[in-house]
Amino acid sequence: MIHSTTTAADGTRLAYRVRGEGPLVVFNDGLANDGHLLGPLLRRLEGRARLLTWHYRGHGDSENARDPRSISIESTVDDLRRVLDAVADPEEKAVFVGFSLGCQVNLVAWQRFPERVSAIVNLLGTYGRPFDTFFAPHFGRLALAVFRPTPSRVVTRVLRIGGRFSRPTWVAGRVLGIIESGASYGEFAPFLRHLRRLEGRSFKALALASQAHSAEDALPTVTVPTLVVVGGRDRFSLPRVGRRMHERIPGSELIFLPKAGHAGLLGHATPIGHAVEDFLERGGWVGAPGRDSGGA
Repeated sequence: MIHSTTTAADGTRLAYRVRGEGPLVVFNDGLANDGHLLGPLLRRLEGRARLLTWHYRGHGDSENARDPRSISIESTVDDLRRVLDAVADPEEKAVFVGFSLGCQVNLVAWQRFPERVSAIVNLLGTYGRPFDTFFAPHFGRLALAVFRPTPSRVVTRVLRIGGRFSRPTWVAGRVLGIIESGASYGEFAPFLRHLRRLEGRSFKALALASQAHSAEDALPTVTVPTLVVVGGRDRFSLPRVGRRMHERIPGSELIFLPKAGHAGLLGHATPIGHAVEDFLERGGWVGAPGRDSGGA
């Protein structure tokens, strides 16, 4: 496995990891994530492709944004391009797998450099303005009205409290239906603990950037094979949004999991993993099961 860094346009150090050999599969994560929720899917594909994961500015092992004002979905996709340039030739195509916010990143990457995209997998996400459809009608907009004027230092404190008191946070998520029953505390806790490492300015800037942006106009332009996975109990990316994404992307495939929530990468790891694996196998984007990755 190769651990390394490259640099964003504002000078922020971006962390990424490459494991294995073969066709390139790129993972674009969700907001507030450091790759933990992708773990079951990565382990399922390990040894069958060259897997690239990376962290957004202010997330995981990447630095806090040196200029949070520069954060947008477009600048995040430019960060992705810089990571790609560090690990692959410009002529090499890759499968882009996005979770939650990563679905927006996938679609803008398609708009910006379609020559580098061989296929798209959008998992439990939307094409834009996530607060508009968060949790229930009107709730997301109310949450946005509270979140937008909240000072970044307060956002940092709230994130750290949520991470410090991870079990009560997990219980609250279960009660509200945000975290599905299949995602145990033991599996979910590392994600919650990561909240303690987040810095409010970078987190808030990226959250507001996702709300300011929509890639809906990109949907009918997608010409590569695309898989859309939708959870019937997803409170962050409502099922109707995922279905609309599927309907507007020509020839896309839809996997609908009625009981999956936004934590489906953990709570429904097996059916999601099987769907992604089958899609990649049919396209020839992964090697045979059990192949040695040869990673460092």
